[in-house]
Amino acid sequence: MRALRRLVTTLTVALILGVSTVAGAMVFRITRADAPAPFDPRAVTAERLVIPEGETVVAAGAAPGALILATRDAEGRERLRLFDAATGAPLRALALERDGDAAR
Repeated sequence: MRALRRLVTTLTVALILGVSTVAGAMVFRITRADAPAPFDPRAVTAERLVIPEGETVVAAGAAPGALILATRDAEGRERLRLFDAATGAPLRALALERDGDAAR
């Protein structure tokens, strides 16, 4: 019985130390000074974005200094389009292919 009590106590201490370590690591990672700042939508100063006719925007995202749009054309082809956040000028277009699309 004494051995079981020691085992339970040891496991309890190990569990408390493990949870404390994980919580401390999370706090450290969240509050560190060199963490990237969250995107501020007010940083986008472009007046307009021009996408090719016949394409619709299906998703939008942002990166520092850039806007990213996922578009789909009438045939169902998807593209990622990168725009400058300050001017709205197109920077790059990248065709998207899903795993199942390559086999067709």
